[in-house]
Amino acid sequence: MLRSTVGVDRSCVTDPRRYFALEEWAAVVDPSLAALLAAHLNLCLGSLLQLGSSREADQALGDLEAGRATGAFLATEAVWGSDLARLRTEAHYDSQRREFVLNTPDDGAVKFMSNNALRELPKIAVVLARLRSGPQDHGVHAFVCHLGTVDEPAPGVRVTPLPDKPGMPTDNALTRFRDARVPLGALLDGDGHIRDALRAGEILPIDRPAAFARSVARVGIGKVGLSAVSAAMARAAVTIATRFAEHRHSAGAGAARVPLIEHRVHYSALIDATADVYTASYVASAGMATAVRAAARRHVVPTPAEAHRYTMTKYLVTSLCHQVLTAVQGLCGAHGMFAVNRIPLYLAVNRGCMTAEGDNTVIALAAAREMVHRHDEAALRSPTAHPLPPEGDLPAWAALAAAREEQALRACHRGLAAARRTHTQILDVWNTCSARFLRLADRHAHRIALDELLAAQQQTDDAEARKLIACLGEVHALRDLRRDAAATLRDGLIAPEHLVLLDHRTDRCRDQLHTHLPILVDAFGIPHPLLDVPAASPSFVQDYLHTHYLHTHRSRHGH
Repeated sequence: MLRSTVGVDRSCVTDPRRYFALEEWAAVVDPSLAALLAAHLNLCLGSLLQLGSSREADQALGDLEAGRATGAFLATEAVWGSDLARLRTEAHYDSQRREFVLNTPDDGAVKFMSNNALRELPKIAVVLARLRSGPQDHGVHAFVCHLGTVDEPAPGVRVTPLPDKPGMPTDNALTRFRDARVPLGALLDGDGHIRDALRAGEILPIDRPAAFARSVARVGIGKVGLSAVSAAMARAAVTIATRFAEHRHSAGAGAARVPLIEHRVHYSALIDATADVYTASYVASAGMATAVRAAARRHVVPTPAEAHRYTMTKYLVTSLCHQVLTAVQGLCGAHGMFAVNRIPLYLAVNRGCMTAEGDNTVIALAAAREMVHRHDEAALRSPTAHPLPPEGDLPAWAALAAAREEQALRACHRGLAAARRTHTQILDVWNTCSARFLRLADRHAHRIALDELLAAQQQTDDAEARKLIACLGEVHALRDLRRDAAATLRDGLIAPEHLVLLDHRTDRCRDQLHTHLPILVDAFGIPHPLLDVPAASPSFVQDYLHTHYLHTHRSRHGH
């Protein structure tokens, strides 16, 4: 249906804006579809388009674009997880037949979680494997592989469906190769120089790190896409929860009954969620803009700065949206548990986003380590106490966020130096420092969030919009400061008397935003028909009855 309407083709790779837009709207209506599109479009079709230069790659692209097959990306292995540089699936080059022979050496190297179990359409996969010719290991490369037809898997390919995942019906599987043969043109090496060398029987002077970077280049765009998906689902969930709070009544003063949104405890939670969604959305948008600029350069491999931004975008946005989705599910009461109201589905896919393209905790630690190695402690400024920023002063909040990040970086340097004096084993050193490094990742993410809120405020000429963005940013910043108050106080960045003001200031911001909440939610721009779920409607009883009728009707007619 998508192929015949909006188009699911190479234009979604060459113009990332199309890809991100498709992912965002798919996520609102059917979040599992967004997850499948990520593998089909970005990882599979995108890798073929950027790295393929053979007849086999062109044929696979044609089949994917025409809807004759769906795409998968087989990278993660059961034991090594997302540590793709160490994967053990092998592609031995057979010089006599000019083919590669794919093999899974043991259970630990089985490809894990790729969505290639269903057989309603043939599956085409981009497979990451270790290229070997003779005794030489040439590192990790990407190969295109037809996994089978509707009737049966390809020779040498065994696909075993994984158990169900409640709320996320994607066809994940274990995939094993046993002497599965693919032609020479299946190697996705960009300009074909490796294939030419193999064909001529020449010795391969392969730059292994560069080859690996090319093979996983689409993962960075994938991180941004998952962020866009999570932000879109969070916007939809907050919209549903706000509509629910407007029509669902409860006891008020005395015998009166009032909408839930009139209760301070309820609207405060909705405002907190709305502030976080705006923050996540601005950060996701900035990540998408980075990807668009990178695509315009036509470079396959992202720069270190781009890769870092992709990682931090995913870490910040998917984590923040998880908090939002969990909160609004509770705000909808029992209605929040039903899949028909989508919030459980949003949560399931968001959890998948937090794991896919690198588990959030793992990539955050890696990003923090890079920051420590990149910044010299001697260049860091001594801590200076900051007054609590005045109301509506978003630049002051951004400055405080930058100072908190700088002191977290200083703490990591000092903790790392002390750990190295105490421990001889590398693992012991990193285990000693891991909590500091995670805090650095959080402080860095918060600084990015405040910078993007400030940029959004500066880009609008509307005075009322500027006030609202400042207030949303302040709610987000005040709550973050409360969570991290002990460390910020220890670093000497705020005075103890500031902590007493946090709750009062937060309540003032919430009260200012209360009357604007419907406008803020409407500004998400989600058309009502796309969120026509029972929880969002005053006539939810009739909606549930209608849903039951449709389910019964479909069951009786075998649909």
